[in-house]
Amino acid sequence: MKKITLLAFSIFAFIATTFAQNIQNPTAVEFTTNPAKYNGATISISGVKLNPKSSVSTVSVAAPSGAITAGAGTPGMGNNAMRCTAPRGFYAIDIDFPNNPSFQKCFFISGAQFNSLPKTQDGLNASIMFKGDDKNGYTITLFKLL
Repeated sequence: MKKITLLAFSIFAFIATTFAQNIQNPTAVEFTTNPAKYNGATISISGVKLNPKSSVSTVSVAAPSGAITAGAGTPGMGNNAMRCTAPRGFYAIDIDFPNNPSFQKCFFISGAQFNSLPKTQDGLNASIMFKGDDKNGYTITLFKLL
């Protein structure tokens, strides 16, 4: 009887932690128009395109309105580019949102997940789940090719 009770409690605890992760399902349009709204949340979006053949080192970002930009050759925020430095064991991957082709942020995928992608073509239709923020980038935790 103790084993059955412990098993039932373990299953209930597992389900509770799954729902406690606060997974949000915004549309691709909602996410790309206001990515800062979803900082720190786990996000699931369908209908994106993964490009494993394309390497990503920097993405261009819009300068804040009213910002003073640095002159040419001066290091600083004036270049409107953000480096995509992947953590150890991860790769930077190019993600295209068909509804907003100009949207660019840093996305990282683990080495094991990256190696499971077919590298012969770009534009793989997928559904992805990721977490992060718009300043540092997003880490893909799960993907499914469509």
